[in-house]
Amino acid sequence: MFRKLTILVISIGISACANSNTEQKSLTMSCEVQNEYGSIGCGIVPLSINKEISKKFKDECPFENKSVDDNYINCLRNHKEKPLEAFKLGNIEFYGNHVNQDIKNGLDLIKFSSDQKYSEAMVWLAKFYDSLGETDKSFKLIKEAAQLENPLAMYSLGFRYSKGIGVNADMETAFKWLNESKEYVPAAYSEMATIYLNDGDVNTFIEYNNKALDEKYWFANVELAVLYLGGVPGYEGYRDLEKSKKYAQELINKKISVGYFIDAKILEIESNKIPNSKICELYKQAYDGGFMLAGINLSSEYLLGNNCSKNYESALKIFRNIFLNTIGETKIMSATNLGYMYLNGLGVPVDLNKSKEYLQYASNLGYQPAIDMLSQIQ
Repeated sequence: MFRKLTILVISIGISACANSNTEQKSLTMSCEVQNEYGSIGCGIVPLSINKEISKKFKDECPFENKSVDDNYINCLRNHKEKPLEAFKLGNIEFYGNHVNQDIKNGLDLIKFSSDQKYSEAMVWLAKFYDSLGETDKSFKLIKEAAQLENPLAMYSLGFRYSKGIGVNADMETAFKWLNESKEYVPAAYSEMATIYLNDGDVNTFIEYNNKALDEKYWFANVELAVLYLGGVPGYEGYRDLEKSKKYAQELINKKISVGYFIDAKILEIESNKIPNSKICELYKQAYDGGFMLAGINLSSEYLLGNNCSKNYESALKIFRNIFLNTIGETKIMSATNLGYMYLNGLGVPVDLNKSKEYLQYASNLGYQPAIDMLSQIQ
């Protein structure tokens, strides 16, 4: 039905802090895992599983007041030649927190910290390069940070090997890094579960997603809901809509909007192709809640009018928003639909140049429907 794209991110602002006693303790960092389902916190994880690596970085300016003030910034500036302080000051300047925003200087400070092998800066910078589409640079930094035993990087590296992002897919290597990070980043259980499922081990898939849930990785509900929806190719026989509803409701209870999307898919099955406006309402709830993939379904409903009235203007607006604010398959599908709308003058005047522009984007990434449409135009 749909497949997640996970990106590891560090929470914005000041995230690395040491327990500030006379004795220098291991550094910790807050984190979250972000994918198209939304974002979810990983809690507090060590800078490195190897405490000796963590202790190399002494925190000269402990973040004790939980707010940025002049004294704190002055302390960071006085110690900006040190990687930890450079990273924290870089965050402040990059985002303009309590100071005039200076993206270039902030980025330079974070790059300096990364060059000094401060792994939190390396993970942050990898995410920055991901946003620019510079996957090779991102992968290199994540791999270095993982070798420094940063659990976030270890998880991310395992995920990248699992999906072939910036590297050839390698399930054995993926499993190794995921397994080493699972104690700190419970999302690893869910990703390992998918590897087991791809090997035909559905029981361990269920078991590992339940382990992820035990560790409060709520997105594991999505994986189980999709299985019981009958949405996993080759495992349609596991369809159990009552179980799928249960996991969808857990997501809704946690205010995770993909739960509404799953409810819509369940209702589509139960409605048996009889139009039902509730399906559109559920897609809209999911999309309004931040689950961008639901916008593809909602806009398709507006285009076709199967379960709600046609509304080309709304469809166009949603597809544009998705194209501008997503990556991966969701962006590709929105580009293809925009190309289709401009090609056929749906809600906009016919514009072959714009149609070609959008279709070319999706075609360049190998999306067959876009390739087919583009060949008809040319």
